[in-house]
Amino acid sequence: MADEILSYYPDAKNSLVVDIASNDGCLLKECQKKGFRVLGVDPAKNLVDIANASGTPTICDFWGGKSAEEIIRRGKARVITATNVFAHVHDVKGFVKNASTALADDGLVIFEFHYGRELLDKTAFDTIYHEHLSYFLLKPVKMLFEKHGLSVFDAKIMPMHGGALRVYGVKTGRLAPRPSVEKFLEDENTAGLYSLETYNEFAKRVEKIRKDFMGFLQKKKKTGKIVAGFGAAAKGNTLLNYCGVNNKLMSFIVDETPEKQGLFYAGTGIPIVGIEEIEKRKPDFIVILPWNFAAEIIGKVDNIKGFKDNNGKYVIPTPQVRILNSITDL
Repeated sequence: MADEILSYYPDAKNSLVVDIASNDGCLLKECQKKGFRVLGVDPAKNLVDIANASGTPTICDFWGGKSAEEIIRRGKARVITATNVFAHVHDVKGFVKNASTALADDGLVIFEFHYGRELLDKTAFDTIYHEHLSYFLLKPVKMLFEKHGLSVFDAKIMPMHGGALRVYGVKTGRLAPRPSVEKFLEDENTAGLYSLETYNEFAKRVEKIRKDFMGFLQKKKKTGKIVAGFGAAAKGNTLLNYCGVNNKLMSFIVDETPEKQGLFYAGTGIPIVGIEEIEKRKPDFIVILPWNFAAEIIGKVDNIKGFKDNNGKYVIPTPQVRILNSITDL
């Protein structure tokens, strides 16, 4: 993304890049390497402290009128980025309005969020959880931008989270929309994404996943097989709680984040443990809960002697339940 921003604004030293929900400043650090002036906005004080200590200027605040005014005092932003935060926002109108206010006349906003069409096409219902208040298609985002003095001039699919939409906006009238915009809008209509029937069919597919996954777990339980999970992610919590999985059907969940180990997956009673438990307890099946990182997880677990020697297999629960022997089956 930093390279892409530089392609729009080669005069980096005279351009301010603002990142909304900037976390520890990882994106802005890449922009700094390109010579941009940067400013992050994030409400998490511990992360803001890390960013500031490492030389990435960051305001500790939620994105709103106050933080937009702070940016204007420093000189309006040439680029405003917001990656994987827009779906978390209750006041989407205020969010876009403040971005438009803080943006320079020749500026660019880049929003990236989980794309509603990808969610539907991949039956990725497990990405519906507490942090996500909205699920977006391009057409309503385009309308929202236009109400606040912005126009969408480009859009593209990014691979994160099973399919994210990256939307590019500029001040109204500054740039003509690229063909990609009309193509997305046409495809959304053709795919029936504004028809209730499409969502009814989605619900039926979700229920089939529940039945198939529970059937698999119950069958393995009866035959004495040990089933574990990998990755105590939020999406896995949606999956397991919706399906009704508990610690009788899934023995444990591996997660490499120390802060999660020794706790229980909310609502399930399933303990969260370190990766060393795979070799100790030798599960027959590992359910990959953050399926969008399946290749990375399989590559890691394949190196654990106790699992492969025991003829262990992997399970991907969505968009349909699949049993994998190795990474080549993905």
